[in-house]
Amino acid sequence: MSKLALPARRRQPLVVLSLLLNILLLGGSVLWWSGGGTAGVLQGTSVRVAGARTLPRAAGFAACERAQIDEQKMAEWGCKVFNKVCFDQENVLLHSGEKTPNSPNFTHDELFTVKPVPAYVLPGYEEPLGTPHFTPKCWDLNIRGPTPYDPADVWQPAEFTNCTVPVVWWVTYFSIFGDLFIGSSLALDSMLAEGALDRNVTLAPVSLGLDLPAFYQPLLDPYTRHRVVSFSSLSSREHLHTGQPRCFERAALCNMVGMYTGSPRHHWGELTPKTTARRAMQHFRREQPEEFVLHDKLAAAENGTVFRVAFMPRVGGLRIIRNLAAAVEECKQWKPPSDTRFTSVDCVLLPDGKPQNHVKLIAQMQNVHALVNTHGSGNNYAFFAREGSALVEILPWNFHGKGCTWADQYFSDWYETDHTVDTGYFRLVADKDHTFMGPYEKKGIGSSIAFGRDQDVALDFPTLAKALVKIARGELETNAHNDAERTFYMTREDICPGALQYQKEEKEKAEAARKAADAAAAVRTEEAEKGQEKQNRVFEEREQMERQEAEKEQQQKKEGGDGETAGQEAQQEDGAAAASAPEGDGEGKQQ
Repeated sequence: MSKLALPARRRQPLVVLSLLLNILLLGGSVLWWSGGGTAGVLQGTSVRVAGARTLPRAAGFAACERAQIDEQKMAEWGCKVFNKVCFDQENVLLHSGEKTPNSPNFTHDELFTVKPVPAYVLPGYEEPLGTPHFTPKCWDLNIRGPTPYDPADVWQPAEFTNCTVPVVWWVTYFSIFGDLFIGSSLALDSMLAEGALDRNVTLAPVSLGLDLPAFYQPLLDPYTRHRVVSFSSLSSREHLHTGQPRCFERAALCNMVGMYTGSPRHHWGELTPKTTARRAMQHFRREQPEEFVLHDKLAAAENGTVFRVAFMPRVGGLRIIRNLAAAVEECKQWKPPSDTRFTSVDCVLLPDGKPQNHVKLIAQMQNVHALVNTHGSGNNYAFFAREGSALVEILPWNFHGKGCTWADQYFSDWYETDHTVDTGYFRLVADKDHTFMGPYEKKGIGSSIAFGRDQDVALDFPTLAKALVKIARGELETNAHNDAERTFYMTREDICPGALQYQKEEKEKAEAARKAADAAAAVRTEEAEKGQEKQNRVFEEREQMERQEAEKEQQQKKEGGDGETAGQEAQQEDGAAAASAPEGDGEGKQQ
C-alpha cells in the first residue's frame, strides 16, 4: 500500500499525537475542533463582531465568520479558489486529490500559474527599478498533495476552518507603497465592490520569508477585517505551537489585476484609483473619525474661499525639492485669480508618508486643492483628494514625456483613464539648471532610468503658479490629447534625450555637423590644392631659373671657348706668316 494512502487506524494516532503535543506546548489550553458543516469552526473564546451575532474566535484571527466568495467572479478577476487546502512553509497542499498521484482525482494539468514578475528589496540592497533588487528564479507556488512526511496538522487535519478565506498573491514590487496600491488595492476594491469577496478574507501576500513592510496593514485594511499577514507567516510551522489553523475550507490564489497583470475579463485600464481612494477614505472616516474632525471644521469655516497648496516632504534622500522651504514661503505670497471663488491661499507641508501618518494624510487631503511633489509613491495620496483638486508632479528634464521613459507615466496614465472623480494632473519639468545629480548616479549604481528619476530639483515658483491658476479656475480636463496644455517648463525647455523631438533635433544637428565638416574638409582640400599649386609654381620658377642659369653659364663657357680658339688660330696664322717671310728681311734685322 502506498504511503500516501494510510489507513484510518494509522491516521488516528497521528491526530492524537498532534493534540497531545499542543496540550503540552500550550500549557493545557487545548482547542477542540467541531465536526464540520456550517459549525465547522474552531471552538474557543467568543468575540463580538459589530453588526453580527457572537461568534467563536479562531486562534490567530480577529473574528470567525464565513467569508462570502463568488468563485465565478473571483475567476474573472484572476483568482482560483481551492477547496480543502492546507499551507505549510509556503507550499499549497490540496486534499482534493488533484495533486496526489494515486488519487482518482489526480491531474497533470497546471492548476494555477503565477503571472506577475515579483521584485524584492533584500536587506543590503537598494530599491527596485534599475538598481539592485532580487527576482526569484522561479516564482510559481508549489501546489502538491499532502504526504505522511508533512506535519500532522496538514497531513491529516482534524478540520478545515471556515473562519476565513486566505487570499494569496505575489506583489510585483513588494517593497513599494505605490505599487501595492496600484497593483493590489485597486483590484481588491473592485472585487469587494462587485461581490467577488467580502472583508472576512485574510490577505496573505507572498514575502519569501521577509516581514511585511509596515504600510501593508493600513493600505489593505479597507479590504479585510483580519490582520494582514505574509504567506510565510500564515503557512509557518510555528502555528503547530500557537494553534492557529493552517488548513482551510477554501483558499484563493490570485493574479491581482493591475498595471502589470491582467485577467481573462479585466485589465488595468478598467481600474479606478480615484474611486478606490474615495471608498478607502470613507472606510477610515468610519473607523477613525477623530482624524477627520479638525479638517472638516476648517473646511466649514473657510467655506470654499481658501485655495490650499500642499507640499509633501520626502524621506530617504531621493528626489528632494532643494528649495522647498523657500518655495512654500513664495507660495504664501501668491494670489488666486480674481475670477475664481478663492480669496486667499494657504501653503502647507504635509506629514511625511510614513505608515503611521496614512490616515492623517488621507484626512488632510480632503481640504487640499493642489498636491505638489516630485515623482514617487506619495503622489498616490492625490487620488484621495477632494473633487476639484489636482496633482502637480515635478520631473527632471530627462525624466518626462512620452517617448522619453516609461517610468514617469504612472500618474499621467491613471489620470488620463480614470475620470470617475473630477480631478486633474499637471506636470512641471525642471530644466538642467534646476536639476541636480542623484545619489545613484554619483555612485554609478543602476541604469539611466534610475539616474534620471532620482535627481533632486529646485522649484521655480512662477512656473508652478501657471498650474495653480488652471487648478483654481477648474481647468482640470486630463486626457491623452491635452498633455501639452498641462505641461510647464521651468525657464526653458531642455528636451528629454529619448523624445522624438530630441532625436529629430539631434539628427538635424548631426546632419548640420556633417555638412559643416564636409564644407570644412572641402575648404581644407581647396586650400591644400591652392598651396600645392603655389608650391608647384615656385618649384617650376626655381627650375626655370636654374635652367636659365645653366644655359647662360653654358653659353658663357661656350663663348669663352670660342675666343680662346680664335686666339690660338691667330697665333698660328702669325707663326705661319713669319715663317714664310723673305730672307732679306733677316739681314735687315741683323743690321
